[in-house]
Amino acid sequence: MIKKILYTVGQIALFVAIYFAFDAWQTRNLLADVPAPEFELVSTDNQLFKLSELPAQKTVLYFFAPWCKICHMSIGNLENLRQSVPKDELNIVVIALDWQSTEEIIKYKKDHGLTMPVLLGSEKTMKDYKIQAFPTYYILDKNHNITKVSMGYSTELGLKLRT
Repeated sequence: MIKKILYTVGQIALFVAIYFAFDAWQTRNLLADVPAPEFELVSTDNQLFKLSELPAQKTVLYFFAPWCKICHMSIGNLENLRQSVPKDELNIVVIALDWQSTEEIIKYKKDHGLTMPVLLGSEKTMKDYKIQAFPTYYILDKNHNITKVSMGYSTELGLKLRT
């Protein structure tokens, strides 16, 4: 019985180690422990957003592409996070990259019932943040320094744990 428990614990530990090793490898080229690059982007509502003008609180920057199937699957978790954490405790900014038209992004926002700003990113934004895959998340502290990064699907719980 003890041998079986130790085997199971060992298998779980191996899985966790592989997960964290893969995550570290996958995000190795992303920005980390540095100030987030400034941006000045227009939202789908034609409002100008500057990173430096966001309230001084934790911030999630979510970079997506409208053609990305994983983005379509994970954006609901981000919207659920928006609904469960007060706006005065957490900024959430969604940034579209690799898009063809503003209408495409407006449709994405509407289809997913997003209540947070969706900004129209550019190739410069993609380069500044070293985005290589979608979705990519950056978690910023109240001073807009990057504290955590993630790439790929994330659950609502995973997002809460990171913020």
